[in-house]
Amino acid sequence: MLSEFVDAKDRDDCLARICRMPRVDGSRLPLLDAYVAALLAETSHQNLIARSTISNVWSRHILDSAQLINLVPRETRADSWVDIGSGAGLPGVVCAILLPKCEFILVEPRVKRVEFLRCVADRLALTNICIEASTVQNVVRNRVDIISARAVAVTDKIVAIAGHLADADTYWLLPKGRGALAELDGMVMPHAFHVEHSVTDPESGVIVGTIPSLSGKSGS
Repeated sequence: MLSEFVDAKDRDDCLARICRMPRVDGSRLPLLDAYVAALLAETSHQNLIARSTISNVWSRHILDSAQLINLVPRETRADSWVDIGSGAGLPGVVCAILLPKCEFILVEPRVKRVEFLRCVADRLALTNICIEASTVQNVVRNRVDIISARAVAVTDKIVAIAGHLADADTYWLLPKGRGALAELDGMVMPHAFHVEHSVTDPESGVIVGTIPSLSGKSGS
């Protein structure tokens, strides 16, 4: 089993860091173990995460996802969250586990990924998750408080395809790896974004912020 290759110290260190995060419901931490077990089991059947990241799955994927919660300003509402291209549930499932009072809409068009997400949501009784088997352009919702997208597309494109779900107060969380600053400098759309350094890789960044010009145009 792939779980045998997981670094136990990495797990313990990551859980300790996640537990100290504001907003996080510490009673939900055991569900992260259940999610990791499901993630590794399914990785044997489909390529959800790279095999090279299995030993440090906690820092590379779980903490890397959970840190987004810490990047949401204290004054920003966190009642609704759209995760674009959820794939294996990173960061959507991780953040949904830790924020049970927030409604999560996980948007994923690939059939096998959707089946996995539905299985995990059912097995872990994650009643705050709704899975949209679609592209984000086809999702019809009222504006949401938070939008995330991990390794999906460049920021200008993400805003273009998901802007109908946002307004000026929607907070965007866009992990970008080591090209975050360069991508931010190249953006065309007016924005109030900046880059936060990743806690799992000091050379990587997360583009975060708002787009004041957005008014929110989606239906209910």
